[in-house]
Amino acid sequence: MTASSSTTTARRTGSSSSSTSTSTSISSSALFPKMSNRMMSSSSSSSSSNNRSTQQLTPSQRREALLEAEAFLEERMKGDLRDQIERTRRIAAEIKEVKKQQLQLQEIQRKHRLMDIADQDFEMETLVNLGISTVMAKARVFDTRRVFVECGLGFLVEMELDKAVAFLKEKEKHLTKDFDLEVEKSTKIKAKVHEMMYYMQHLQQIGVA
Repeated sequence: MTASSSTTTARRTGSSSSSTSTSTSISSSALFPKMSNRMMSSSSSSSSSNNRSTQQLTPSQRREALLEAEAFLEERMKGDLRDQIERTRRIAAEIKEVKKQQLQLQEIQRKHRLMDIADQDFEMETLVNLGISTVMAKARVFDTRRVFVECGLGFLVEMELDKAVAFLKEKEKHLTKDFDLEVEKSTKIKAKVHEMMYYMQHLQQIGVA
């Protein structure tokens, strides 16, 4: 239904196989390729080992590492996080709109059933956009048993009400799956941001002067 958005995030690299560690330490080579030879060992997954590595740096090396870390955080990671959150919000808004459309079609179905019982035809009045967002005209729809549904990329497909409702329910499922994936990506980026802030705090604590 909708293409799932992707984001460019910093990837963990290195020879360590213990990437599932719950430690707040990070692999410097994954976040700062230029700094990989001057900072924490990428083969270590423990914060204590990384702390020892940073303590071995000279004050000027620590100062340079801190400046590069700050630049990477501001110019790359926070931007990635903002973009990811915006993608998540767009999908959430689309899910909300699809649910609204389902309710509208279900209401039309309900009115049709009432008209069928009364042996009457159901007509609907609506407003039609005349090509300008602020200019509308009244219109009367004589046959509401078939509707046009946007299926993606601006294409409209004519469907019966039952099929249109089923289509929108399926679309909602796909959008919800995409939404969950985007939330997961946002969570991972947030975790990397926190790891970076922890690393910068550690550099400041041991001193960069």
